[in-house]
Amino acid sequence: GLLSQYCPDGSKVLFVGTADGSEIPRNDRWQYYALEQIESSLENLYSDERIKTVLGDFEDKTLLIDGGEQMKVICALRCLMPNTRLIPFLTFCRNNLAADGGLILSHPLSCLYADGSYGSLPEADKKRQEFELRLEQALQHHNELSIKKKFETSVEYFYIIKRRKNVCLCYL
Repeated sequence: GLLSQYCPDGSKVLFVGTADGSEIPRNDRWQYYALEQIESSLENLYSDERIKTVLGDFEDKTLLIDGGEQMKVICALRCLMPNTRLIPFLTFCRNNLAADGGLILSHPLSCLYADGSYGSLPEADKKRQEFELRLEQALQHHNELSIKKKFETSVEYFYIIKRRKNVCLCYL
């Protein structure tokens, strides 16, 4: 999986907007954290001792998980909505990422319908392009974060964002 490519064993991995936690791997290779702003969503995760749960908002740029700057990877899969404020989200990520950490973001292209079938989301590609433009604009405010890789699966479009080392933060 993706985590294996970007995250050494034993690293801290934060999942944001996990809902029921179904996307969190069912193994002990990494130290898992889950951030959710809806307490009822966290109830499904409380019983899993492998996952440290945090009730909070990923747009809260002051929120530090485990003291901050600890996460090797932050995963936000299919949870960044058109109204997500991406600059505060990226500030939160930067404050919680390890110096050599990265983000795995995805934008949905299809969905699972009530009858169990998969289907394309209406205007999925247009919405994904709009999201990508917003993401690129927000990344201009965080020059130490940059998109390293983009790819598409049948279900979602992925963005791999890495933190650049040794970036001079010059504020004029």
